[in-house]
Amino acid sequence: MLIGYARVGADERSLATQVEALRAAGCARIYEDRAIDGDVSVKPQLLAALNASAAGDEIVVSQLDRLAQSFSGLIEAMQSLQDKGVAFRSIREGIETVTPAGRSFFHTIGALATFERDIEAQTLDDGQAAPPSGAKRLGRPPRITPERWEEALLLLQGDPPTPVAAVAERLGVTRQAIYKRLKDEGVGS
Repeated sequence: MLIGYARVGADERSLATQVEALRAAGCARIYEDRAIDGDVSVKPQLLAALNASAAGDEIVVSQLDRLAQSFSGLIEAMQSLQDKGVAFRSIREGIETVTPAGRSFFHTIGALATFERDIEAQTLDDGQAAPPSGAKRLGRPPRITPERWEEALLLLQGDPPTPVAAVAERLGVTRQAIYKRLKDEGVGS
């Protein structure tokens, strides 16, 4: 069975042109989403169309952006259709997953999805890796400069040792800042 899906775009007010194209394509049932308070991302009828489809059916849209508004959304929708054994057709772009060229398109989309996930994972890994030596430190500058930290250590380890509260007051930082720095550097453990 051919199942049509039409969605009002951000710049549209009517579904008439899409519905006409879907009827001309032979769709027996057409699901229509209209923007709810201007929000075109809410698509309950798309979910209804996907739920109503079964293996051997074909979802038809007038153009590709009616099915999804992003590449990742398109990949997700196409994967969902493939998992159910449902074919897909986009009238404007001439994509039909029942043809060899259409299947090739779907496999290309899948390969691009894998590529995109790999790039995102690599970017995330690169971002979490330690910065190369000599790289500029991001964030605000440390409150205790290396010179002032040497002074603090001399005071803390002196004979007699200066209390942390007094050192913190002298440096203009909190006691917690002193304790954190001591812990981070493994001093006094």
